[in-house]
Amino acid sequence: MLGAYLGGADLTGADLRGAKLSQADLRQAHLTGADLSGARLNGVNWAGADVRGVNWEDVTLETLEDLAGADFGEAQNLAPAVRDLWWRQEAIALDTWNPLTRRTTRESILGNQS
Repeated sequence: MLGAYLGGADLTGADLRGAKLSQADLRQAHLTGADLSGARLNGVNWAGADVRGVNWEDVTLETLEDLAGADFGEAQNLAPAVRDLWWRQEAIALDTWNPLTRRTTRESILGNQS
């Protein structure tokens, strides 16, 4: 599914283990509780996506297109390198509000701090 357009798709609870989603457009997608373990996610556009409770075990994520308004709360098995990538994004993206979950991307990441 390299480069797939999945904007707005309902992928709640989806089994995406090992999926090759690099360069995919996941804007406004609902991935709540999905299993992304082992997935390749470089260059994904996460803008406005609901990614709460996702399993991030062994994902490949070194670059991203956008995360403005994405909610990454309650992340499972999140590697520090992924969290660090999120924190390196511009403040305007981190401070964008998600209208569904009613918190900013920054707030959702802060909730994942150990």
